[in-house]
Amino acid sequence: MKRSWVLLAIALLGNVSTAFAAEDAASAISAQQVLTSSAADNKFTFIVFYKQDDAATRALVKTVENGLAGHEDESALAYAQTTNLADQALVKKFGMERAPLPMVLAVAPNGAITGVFNRKVTPELISEAFVTPTMARCMRSMQESKVVLVCLHRAAKPSIPAGVRDLEKDPLFTDRVSIIPLHLSEPGEESFLEQMQIEPTTAQDLVVMMAPPGVLVGKFTTSTTKDEMAEALHMAGKCCDDPNCKHGKPSSAAKTTPKKINR
Repeated sequence: MKRSWVLLAIALLGNVSTAFAAEDAASAISAQQVLTSSAADNKFTFIVFYKQDDAATRALVKTVENGLAGHEDESALAYAQTTNLADQALVKKFGMERAPLPMVLAVAPNGAITGVFNRKVTPELISEAFVTPTMARCMRSMQESKVVLVCLHRAAKPSIPAGVRDLEKDPLFTDRVSIIPLHLSEPGEESFLEQMQIEPTTAQDLVVMMAPPGVLVGKFTTSTTKDEMAEALHMAGKCCDDPNCKHGKPSSAAKTTPKKINR
């Protein structure tokens, strides 16, 4: 697999290209404006965070511009200077106060961070930041510290397994679970299915569980129970930050074995 599909599990061309020059800062479109506009247009935003307009910053910008060639219809480029008061909210939002600069963040239309790049960025890495819509949803949820349950189905309408619903209703998990249905034949999701090692033409309905920062906990049959999934999450060490976590420990003396699918 070329890359892990989970990145951290943590861009208007043209007249904005000179936005990071100090003399143009006052008249430039702000990075937040570009980010907001891009999201509305269903585009990815590549934000260049920098401290000063120097050779390193210009070299990184040039590389990103080259990498975005051919992606003009689905991307926009923005610039945020850490010393600029107008960019402070964005700098704090993405935790760039102490980051090694310059740095580039790729942000999906839904706000998920799909790429974090420094001076070693390549056109290939930039291309990989254009993730599928469902993958972006999963990444956003995990970046919000939620456990993701991707419910893969063949029927026209998604059917959420009982065990998944029960886990969502459990007071211990109700605020920590994100359920994301995905049709096995959904157009444009082929690369996401491939990275989950799912063969869409032969796979049956199943549940894929992922946990922050981007760990594939396992794949389960639709008959897997809430307790079995909770135990699998606990055994993977991804249940919560409590070292004495009891969320996923079996309540009865007889432990169950999660119906995990090895593919």
